[in-house]
Amino acid sequence: MCPLHQTSLYLFLVILAFRIDLSQVPPSVSLIINPAGFPECLAVGGISPSEISWIPESDNVTTRREMEQKMWIVISIYRAQIIPGREVTCNVSHPTFTHPQILTIVIPDLLVSVLAGSTGLLHCPHNPGDTLIMMTWWIHCLYKPPCLISVTTENRSFNNCSERIIRENLSLKILKTQITDTGKYSCGMVNAHGTFQTSFMLHVLVPPSVSLTINPAGFPECWAVSGIPDPEISWIPESDTVTTRKETAPDTTWTVISTYRAQIIPGREVTCNVSHPTFTHPQILTIVIPVRSINYVRWTVIPALLLLLIAAVFWSWKSPSCR
Repeated sequence: MCPLHQTSLYLFLVILAFRIDLSQVPPSVSLIINPAGFPECLAVGGISPSEISWIPESDNVTTRREMEQKMWIVISIYRAQIIPGREVTCNVSHPTFTHPQILTIVIPDLLVSVLAGSTGLLHCPHNPGDTLIMMTWWIHCLYKPPCLISVTTENRSFNNCSERIIRENLSLKILKTQITDTGKYSCGMVNAHGTFQTSFMLHVLVPPSVSLTINPAGFPECWAVSGIPDPEISWIPESDTVTTRKETAPDTTWTVISTYRAQIIPGREVTCNVSHPTFTHPQILTIVIPVRSINYVRWTVIPALLLLLIAAVFWSWKSPSCR
């Protein structure tokens, strides 16, 4: 075999090995109760999309697939009605898994949302009266180990939680809430009449920062950066030529980038509306299309120059001196 063919074969094998290595990147999976109260299963990563199924099965499931930096993000939301206290299971299949990843979550009794940095307050609704024997809070955050706080009428107590988590009578306070405080919180009471439990799903919301610019290609581009949950972006005037991409960061925040690709006359306005649960009203940003944008050059100046060139050629051809 000639050296050139050997080199080509070697490069082909290197590229093939590189592709095979990429295919071995497994996705990270998680199952949460989203701020709307629905179980949400996420599979982030992998050069091939994951497959997600649910138990119990339901036709009321919405799944979306997005590609970010050649990696797939699959988000499946289970919208069927489930009685609090019941379980729902998400099964995630991927070529890198020997067996499907199985995640189970219990539907909480109550949903609580707080703004990051504020104080979260959870109140156990049961009134133990004068017969309280023991009270316990079980805390299962999504991004850190579980902990519990327990106290008895004999002044025996146990607490292995963060100093920011404080029990006050029947309530639990989470000071200066952080994204990592998102998770399930359960309170349990034991008194002379029995045992009572209530579960909460705490969501820590992060407002995104928003901006509207003209990108290097000359198109209006609206950014909503580092929000939880993912922001929603719409445009005025409406258009079918809008491209939107979503990116997730290691801290689980979302960035949404929406590009308005419709043709707009320079000097006209275009408006970007950003909606998010942390906003009382949508954030409204308006920008005027500049005359010197690349879009203007592409769709106005260049055609005009072409028309002038055609007219000049035609005039030269008609001129007697050119015959």
